[in-house]
Amino acid sequence: MWSLLSSYSDIFFWKTKQSKKKSVNLTKLPDPIDLVFIEKQPSTGTEHLTKSPIIICHGIFSCKEHWTKLPAKLADATKRTVYIFDLRDHGQSKWTEEFTFMSLVSDIEQFYKKNNIKKAILLGHSLGGMIIARFASRFPDLVEKMIIIDIHPMIERYNENGKPNVVQLLSRHFIKVIDTVRNEKLELEAAKVRLNQLLESEVKDEKMRKGLMFLTTERDGQLDWKFNLNEINKFLDTMYETNDIKYDINIDYKGPTLLLYGTQSIFFEKKDCDSVQKLLNNVQFDYIENAEHSLVFTHPVEFMNKITPFVE
Repeated sequence: MWSLLSSYSDIFFWKTKQSKKKSVNLTKLPDPIDLVFIEKQPSTGTEHLTKSPIIICHGIFSCKEHWTKLPAKLADATKRTVYIFDLRDHGQSKWTEEFTFMSLVSDIEQFYKKNNIKKAILLGHSLGGMIIARFASRFPDLVEKMIIIDIHPMIERYNENGKPNVVQLLSRHFIKVIDTVRNEKLELEAAKVRLNQLLESEVKDEKMRKGLMFLTTERDGQLDWKFNLNEINKFLDTMYETNDIKYDINIDYKGPTLLLYGTQSIFFEKKDCDSVQKLLNNVQFDYIENAEHSLVFTHPVEFMNKITPFVE
């Protein structure tokens, strides 16, 4: 999936802006929704009963099933309960008309309450990393540690020519191909074949295409994505024009943070470390050599080896 993102990397730039320290924003959060989740416990022992759980926050255009066996492996490796949920407008969680950082933070707070979680280790990949940083800023006492995967908490895109950023391009491509398939009024299985053909022109890697096809489902008798593309597209088109992206990034959270990135990623570079350290002064950095943005899925062994010692 992220090879498609890489192919667009030459037409955009990512810019990190410095954040001034400010008091915590106590604005009332939007009404939350209940998130559909999976819970994994260690296969042996009872240590998890006395340890804070790990909560995984997936990235944009993803879902809890995308992480396959990793939550169970993480539970066994750390002897902790591991939760992974579908964000609103993704997977099995409710589709809404409000996909914003503030609403996502509100959902996670409710998740804590519903599952009687007093404190947790938060792990977020891509957009998930930006979300947990905002949650930790709003609710620092609820976060024991934080693991941000291959994203800058305050990352902002700029382009002198006003071109759309890479994720916007991907979103628009998703809209284009699914609309093409629907307009051809094919049966479900034939529609899947056709969608795969359309993706092939942009995504040459067969494994990546299979990953994208995994993110399709049947909705109202037609092939569709497992995410609310229309609402997410609105979010992407406005996120750099509003204050929402800066929401509560003081950061008041003082706990330990690990930021893990891939050396071949277009979303985080070594030079970004200095600006992150100004936001999170208790942060350490690590990387996986030759890995891209999807390092969680392409380098699962190295990923586990990097994060497990930090958790403990």
